[in-house]
Amino acid sequence: MNWVRETDERIEAEVEIDLGVITRLEVHDALIKTSNGKSLGLDQVTAELLKADVNATVERLTDLFNIIWSEESTPKRWNKGLIVKIPKKGDLTDCSNWRGVTLLPVMSKIFGRVLINRLKDGVDKVLRQEQAGFRPNRSTTEQIFTLRNILEQSNEWNSPLYVHFIDFEKAFDSLHRNSLWNILKEYQIPDKIIRIVKALYDNVECAVVDEGETTEWFHVTSGVKQGCVMSGFLFLLAIDWMMKRVLAGERRGIRWRFTTQLEDLDFADDIALLSAKHDHIQKKTEKVEEMAGRIGLNMNVKKCKHMRMNNRVDAPLKINNIEVEDVEEFISGAKVSKDGGGTEDIKNRLGKARGAFRNLRRIWTNGAIGRKTKLTLFKTLVRSVLLYGSEAWKVTKREEQKLDAFQFKCIRRILKIPWTELVSNDRISSKQA
Repeated sequence: MNWVRETDERIEAEVEIDLGVITRLEVHDALIKTSNGKSLGLDQVTAELLKADVNATVERLTDLFNIIWSEESTPKRWNKGLIVKIPKKGDLTDCSNWRGVTLLPVMSKIFGRVLINRLKDGVDKVLRQEQAGFRPNRSTTEQIFTLRNILEQSNEWNSPLYVHFIDFEKAFDSLHRNSLWNILKEYQIPDKIIRIVKALYDNVECAVVDEGETTEWFHVTSGVKQGCVMSGFLFLLAIDWMMKRVLAGERRGIRWRFTTQLEDLDFADDIALLSAKHDHIQKKTEKVEEMAGRIGLNMNVKKCKHMRMNNRVDAPLKINNIEVEDVEEFISGAKVSKDGGGTEDIKNRLGKARGAFRNLRRIWTNGAIGRKTKLTLFKTLVRSVLLYGSEAWKVTKREEQKLDAFQFKCIRRILKIPWTELVSNDRISSKQA
């Protein structure tokens, strides 16, 4: 296999990264940002326990982290993880529709966050602007909004558009580690940090936990740990390396500004290739397949989808001579349809919000729970589901009425206002306030 080899090639931009001793402030920030309520790793230590006395924890962790920093070696226990399965969409009798998440010692996560905080600002400057995953002040909603605008304008101007939604098979688990280490060098990550990251992946062992039982331990030699705070960042660099080589010296995208083209929209490994010609989208797809193979990734042809508009060519898009399915709409965080509108996504969110409200019916009918608490739960657990991704919607008057009608119907039930009482929505709003 033509893996990524170590070369003298380096990115042109200067990447500034702090290599001084780890400070108490860095450890404090990483500890505070560590999420509570997470499943336990082998050490059975919780974030809540470490936060019970923040000053004492910070003092001891700072000493530990500086020993690791100096010796470039990590505790062996940090290299052992328990894998639990998380369902994805689709048929759950198919093993490929489950995702494995590794439960790791919380102290290793805090240390990983310290490293990421040192790396992220310097590295972010050299990443492609088309990538929004795992980056500050970027989100999937931003990419969806951009894509919907592109679809809408393609309809308005009757211009051809080909969009290939790429799906990689077990992407985080398949990444070739030696290729990743060489990519880190190419992105000017200091050798010291690379050696420490490699230590975190040296002789990794995992066991699967299912229904209270644990399998035998086995070695894991590829991929990044799903569950580690560093994994997204490391994966992002590999994808950035791949896409830069896919697009090097080529102009096969769509017109974006007068002199520039937009080739793709990415959120981590969710990539939407954009082209105005069929042969361009085909060639880009083939190039992605080639470069993805160099870092250990394989495209999942069954889950890749192709959307075409105002097309001049009816030929199918192919991966390894297998046709990619043509679709009228696609779901990636939100439902995206060919017309570029938000109608289908709004229907989808209304359905999910109704389900969320229905699942909490025992709370709404419980007289021991106060109205204020119920309304807070409604905003947190139902309205948030309804309005997810709403920043990217283009809402018609009719759709706005549907959204309002659903919310007021829910609030009437929470406040126990029968339909026989002629209470206006304005009065309900004032009661809610």
